[in-house]
Amino acid sequence: MTRQNSQPLLAVKELTKYFGGLQASNNVSLDVWPREVVSIIGPNGAGKTTLINLVTGVFPPTKGTICFNGERIDRLAPAKVNGLGIARTFQDLRLFSNLSVVENVIVGVRQTVHASLIEIMTRLGRSKSQERQAMERSMEKLALVGLEEKAHSFPFNLSAREQKLLAIARCLATEPKLIFLDEPAGGLSSEEIRELSNFIFTLREKGMTVIFIEHRMEMIMGISDRVIVLNFGQIIADDIPARIQENETVLAAYLPKLERKL
Repeated sequence: MTRQNSQPLLAVKELTKYFGGLQASNNVSLDVWPREVVSIIGPNGAGKTTLINLVTGVFPPTKGTICFNGERIDRLAPAKVNGLGIARTFQDLRLFSNLSVVENVIVGVRQTVHASLIEIMTRLGRSKSQERQAMERSMEKLALVGLEEKAHSFPFNLSAREQKLLAIARCLATEPKLIFLDEPAGGLSSEEIRELSNFIFTLREKGMTVIFIEHRMEMIMGISDRVIVLNFGQIIADDIPARIQENETVLAAYLPKLERKL
């Protein structure tokens, strides 16, 4: 990670969100710097996914500000946020089962080229150079995650690990500066988690910043530069992994639910 710049890549200030009478985020403030790998942990219902939804434009905040690369984004639509360089996966992946693996990635490429998915796939309207560009970029992202040989298969033929990698490849097709991963290690074996962790390091080497929500402690403690702990919509700790393991507030609020498997 680097803090050579005078400002963080992502700056969240006093972010609060109400859904009716329910306060899902409570005065959350955090900074994330270029090329950091940051994990967000907390009990179920702590506000982790709500925070991602606020940053990516799914929900507008009730109050507070979100700045990305020095620009206010807290009132922008998700497509605008994505266009500025923020991408995300979902816990349920949201792959298109009726599209091939490469076509799923082309959906991501479409955010950055001036041709529709139909035009790209049917060679109608726009020039063939855009079609070629979209296909080449999609295959490049599939190669990065190791799925190029399955480009013309379909998501339902992939393993759980491969489906997660496909969702990441689709994000990478938008050329993000910051990528959110929502429980990327869910359902993976220990060996697969090690492979995913190495891949996240590869993303950082390519200049990306990664923020991920996770429950698998071997991944959290193994690759995080910092761990942010949420409880009842509030940040109760923001520190390096070693100190998080010793934080009594965190242990009381969260880790007993995991039987303190650190």
